[in-house]
Amino acid sequence: MGARIDVGPVTVGEIARIYPYENTLSAVRITGAQLRAYLEYSARYYGTFGTGEPAVHTDVPGYNFDIVSGADYTIDLSRPTGSRVTSLTVRGAPVRDDDSFTLALNNYRRSGGGGYAMLKGAPEVYTSTTEIRDLLIAEVERRRHISPADYFHRNWSIVPAAAIPPAYAANHHYTQ
Repeated sequence: MGARIDVGPVTVGEIARIYPYENTLSAVRITGAQLRAYLEYSARYYGTFGTGEPAVHTDVPGYNFDIVSGADYTIDLSRPTGSRVTSLTVRGAPVRDDDSFTLALNNYRRSGGGGYAMLKGAPEVYTSTTEIRDLLIAEVERRRHISPADYFHRNWSIVPAAAIPPAYAANHHYTQ
């Protein structure tokens, strides 16, 4: 795959490799319980550390491993699938099941694509007909200069620490 943006001028081809899908942008209202279920479902990508499972489940495509910006969370890979999100906060406050959030996502995921059924029935609060790839191109053209520091915030982590190297190595191999 090799989806990345190299140092220097950004090309439309690089953006197309980063986001090759013809998806549009949506936003839905979800509960804290739905947010936790979303993250738990995503975490099934990784095997349970210390059990002999592979570090990454190759039957779960990498594009079905989602991360959520705006929430801070920890995925404990020593725990079984479905109970791995051991810390989940938004703006420093623990997420309660009855909290309400707006989640931006693509129309594929909005419709439950990839098995994200916990989003079915979530009220849509925004929808666009512009493809996300075109939105990314417009952002690069608008900014003229992009830097990872402008966009990246480390908001999630994997524990235990011993699970990180095999997960990284398996993911790196799997996505090549």
